[in-house]
Amino acid sequence: MPLLQAAEALMKFEVPVEPIPAEVEISAVLIKSEIPEVIVPNIQLKQRSTSEGGGAFHEKLAKNVKVNKKVSHKEKMQLKYGKPKKRPKKR
Repeated sequence: MPLLQAAEALMKFEVPVEPIPAEVEISAVLIKSEIPEVIVPNIQLKQRSTSEGGGAFHEKLAKNVKVNKKVSHKEKMQLKYGKPKKRPKKR
């Protein structure tokens, strides 16, 4: 009853409390309107289509295909500077 006393003090009014009459039945069974409703959302997800489209993927053109080729240091310098100048033989 401390909640009732706090409410009465806030309102500055004493709430009259009367006993429950004997004719009133007290039941533990809830009626339909007292039963709490659990609302489950119905989420609609898009289904993946299993049909084959095939329009988005295509092979690269031959000129755009990358080929992994290892170039040595000697070959890089040959491309950059050309044929090396050689010294003549010592006599």
